[in-house]
Amino acid sequence: MRRLWWLVVVVVICAAGGAFASAVEGPSTVDLGYPEAGESTSGPPAAMPMSTAELLQELTPAERLNARLSLEGVSGLGEIERQMALQVEALWAEGRFDEAISLLSQLEAGGARLAAGIAWRQPVASEPKVRGADARIGGTRQGAEDVALDFDQETGNLFAVVAWQDTWTMNISTDGGVTWSETYDFGSSGPVDAAVVDQYLYVAYSPGSNRSAARMRRFFVTDGLPDDAYFYHEVADVFPDTILDVSLGADVEIVDGRLYFYFVESNNAIRYYYATGAGLGWTNVATGVTNAASNLDFHFSDGTDYFSWISYWGTDGTGHSLGRSRAGTWRSHTLSVVPNDERVRVSAYLDNVFASYQEDYAGSGRLAASYDVTYNEGADWSSGWAYLPDAGEPNCYGMDITARGGWGTAVIYNREAGFDSVYLVNREGYQSGVWNDPIAFNEFDAFSGGPSFIQYLKPLEAFGVVYLAGDTWATTIPYFDVIGALPFTDGFDDGDTSRWSNTVP
Repeated sequence: MRRLWWLVVVVVICAAGGAFASAVEGPSTVDLGYPEAGESTSGPPAAMPMSTAELLQELTPAERLNARLSLEGVSGLGEIERQMALQVEALWAEGRFDEAISLLSQLEAGGARLAAGIAWRQPVASEPKVRGADARIGGTRQGAEDVALDFDQETGNLFAVVAWQDTWTMNISTDGGVTWSETYDFGSSGPVDAAVVDQYLYVAYSPGSNRSAARMRRFFVTDGLPDDAYFYHEVADVFPDTILDVSLGADVEIVDGRLYFYFVESNNAIRYYYATGAGLGWTNVATGVTNAASNLDFHFSDGTDYFSWISYWGTDGTGHSLGRSRAGTWRSHTLSVVPNDERVRVSAYLDNVFASYQEDYAGSGRLAASYDVTYNEGADWSSGWAYLPDAGEPNCYGMDITARGGWGTAVIYNREAGFDSVYLVNREGYQSGVWNDPIAFNEFDAFSGGPSFIQYLKPLEAFGVVYLAGDTWATTIPYFDVIGALPFTDGFDDGDTSRWSNTVP
């Protein structure tokens, strides 16, 4: 994760032009168009983590005054170390920042491994979003790598947890994504995900450079501030193994009372835990997965037997999905084709489950936004593509998909064409059918090959999207936008008047 202290949310979708999915699902496809020289389509590079003292040293005087500091041991602390950590917190609370940082440096030099959580006394506002403009999340921060986006139906508040090189941040919007404020900064790198259940947004993470602990924090949905009484709960410690990726979800559409937590270990196993909405006692259930490598994703499917679905990239060099039934049985699926990159995403609604990926269509070099789909809870699968570029057109990268909420299916992706555009393409319902024309929505040049993020946002009755803009992983900036559901293909949204008619039906 990157060091900077801010949050961003993005969603991306493949571009206009080219072929569209037929009414009947068929084989996946590929599209041409490559990133600009110097832009990478691989994941973020490994960074040398800064010490917690170094992170605090970089805060401005105003940020120090605004920061309420709490220290968390990445590994077990002895009594002397624990007392020194408490003294650091006390010095900070008294405004003796340099003394606190100096003592923390001594503590870390002695071998103690700590992470710093910062709750902002006054939430840090991002630049306001003018009407129709993409909203930047994170103020002046750069270097976003991952985003978790969710909402609370009762308050209408939106949440974006953003992972940076050496930290992750908690962001809230109380006005439908027009403006965002950062309420919390956790000064440690590692995988992170988030989900709303009951009265809290829960954040799953693994702190530190030697990540063996799977932990949980929670924040109030009313204001995005941390629940200090909950502090953090350790779900598991897998030492001597480490945690490579995490994914978190909840049953908020049905019961609003249970959390589901998966993570990938360095021994290639996937662990699964669940808990009530209190987020206290966690129950472990064996998955039997021993071939997981990266890119873990989770989705809860309401109103169906197989309610829990994950997707992941395997050590066998292809993508997989796995569903769990209420009776405790598992259904596994290996993607119908080998994806062209490791990003595999899953989403579901009732019996319908989608796994999206990038496909080299028929080995042609045309990289398509493709998917595998089941309409009967994983008993049978077929494949198709949401967008297949014409020969010579730019390729599709950084796909994400959502089927949440009953609004049909939507896919996002970006395409390299000088100015990298981000597209959303959707179709009504969930059964096989024609996809609507893709719509480009980003105002800033997207990061070539970078990931994009999409979430159905019930309070807005629309899709929330986040994309990353920038030229390198060190300069990526997350931007948030809202895209209404697209129930018609009359060209109105994209200004194509060729399909308009003055004939009264």
